[in-house]
Amino acid sequence: MRAAMKSSRLAFLFRLLLTGAAFWLAAVFALDRYGAVDHARPSDVIIVPGSRVYAGGVPGPALRRRADHAADLYERGLAPVMICSGGLGP
Repeated sequence: MRAAMKSSRLAFLFRLLLTGAAFWLAAVFALDRYGAVDHARPSDVIIVPGSRVYAGGVPGPALRRRADHAADLYERGLAPVMICSGGLGP
């Protein structure tokens, strides 16, 4: 009886793990698909969230991508103003 109960619990945990993995994969796929489509439209302002800046003022990869994308939106005429956020870190 105990062996059957232990087997039943293991089967339940395995199904729970598989279900969680399936939901996680579905979310990753949905986010990837959403990011593959250009949702840009005219706006009043473009906001560039801050990110890491290395010594000597060299932007990190995330900040570089954000700045490049914001510049592209600005050059396409989607907004007349660009605001860059962030500040000086430690």
